[in-house]
Amino acid sequence: MVCSLFLRLGQWDEGPDLSRESTLIHRIAGLLSALVLVTLTTTAAAQGYRDAETEFSRGELLYEMRDYPRAIFAFHKAYSILPDSRYLAGLVRASYANGNSERALVLGEKYLTLESEQPDDQVVAIVSRLRDEYAGGRARVVFDVYPPGGKLSITDSNGTQTTELMDETTWVRYLSPGDYSVRYEREGLVPRSAKFPAKAGKEMAVKLELGKAEGKSELVVTANVENANVYLDGTQVGSTPFKARIAAGDHVVQVWAKDHMAWTGVVDAPARRGVSVRADLVRSKQPVDAIPTQIMDVRESGGWSLSTWGWITMGLGLASGGAAGYFAYDMNSAATEANSLNSGDPRRDDLNQQVQTSWLITMITGVAGGALLGGGLLMVLLDDGGDDDEAAPFNLLTISPDSDGKGVLLDAAFTF
Repeated sequence: MVCSLFLRLGQWDEGPDLSRESTLIHRIAGLLSALVLVTLTTTAAAQGYRDAETEFSRGELLYEMRDYPRAIFAFHKAYSILPDSRYLAGLVRASYANGNSERALVLGEKYLTLESEQPDDQVVAIVSRLRDEYAGGRARVVFDVYPPGGKLSITDSNGTQTTELMDETTWVRYLSPGDYSVRYEREGLVPRSAKFPAKAGKEMAVKLELGKAEGKSELVVTANVENANVYLDGTQVGSTPFKARIAAGDHVVQVWAKDHMAWTGVVDAPARRGVSVRADLVRSKQPVDAIPTQIMDVRESGGWSLSTWGWITMGLGLASGGAAGYFAYDMNSAATEANSLNSGDPRRDDLNQQVQTSWLITMITGVAGGALLGGGLLMVLLDDGGDDDEAAPFNLLTISPDSDGKGVLLDAAFTF
């Protein structure tokens, strides 16, 4: 995953005059903005990368132990957190070792599209072997569904059914020749069904798009308190036990009784079907005569480990170092131009002043970058580890300054 930031460090007019103080203020303000954005980006990346790497390491260990079902679960969890091709490769290997050749081929083809330059040799061999095995003997069927989040069921001519929960809009299957029926459904939407013949060696697409459900649904609301007030989408509609026909779709249901906390939930009411809601009310510590605001149980987290702060600090150090590199380049350019001018040229004094300013900023950002890098590395090394060990939030950070004639552009690219 690559995240790029494009920042403008300073802004100037096309006119010839802009005070050195204003330029310095703009540059420092831009640098501070860059450091803030780097901090936010690396913090979010560190947590996700850490969790994904933990699951990936667990999957690799389970794979070596030949516990393939649990390895599949760990690799899948890692890939759901962060869609890295390494995690997908592990999922391919574990699926193949577990005997699910079709799944291994589908995931392997997806992996090769993501990692086309230097793919894993073992995954390449698995995909090549399975393609040869299935060539001419099965049909490649691409299911295109919308919206995702529903259940896709495929039934063959013998009545055997397979089901897939669709978290994406496409799903590929390699099916044996024969007649099939498929059904895609999701709560609150009109299901779609289709029939198709699968022919050996052929490829086909099946598209299933769900429509919005229309009609009425029956809502039943009960609670552990008799005659509790029932609110539907903010309007009081009755008391428990409550039953009524409502429009199909999403609705907010609230249940409240005197001297109790309010219960709130969201229901997806399907058309021409019923839905039941059970509310367990909690008594309030103080008398309550009107529906109160729901109180959330917020638990204090344990905070980040020392290594997390270390990676964030190193990220700031890299940003400072990149800024120092740019200002050093700016200083060198100004010095070169000043030396090319005659001693009596008034622009020479301005350029020499610019050199001094750039030198000062270069020293400040360079020293700060070195201190941040060293301090961050020290924090990572001093972390006591354990299960909460943090992983690197990114593999590569590059900062490329450039000028577009109106300001300085800072292109910071993070690969994680």
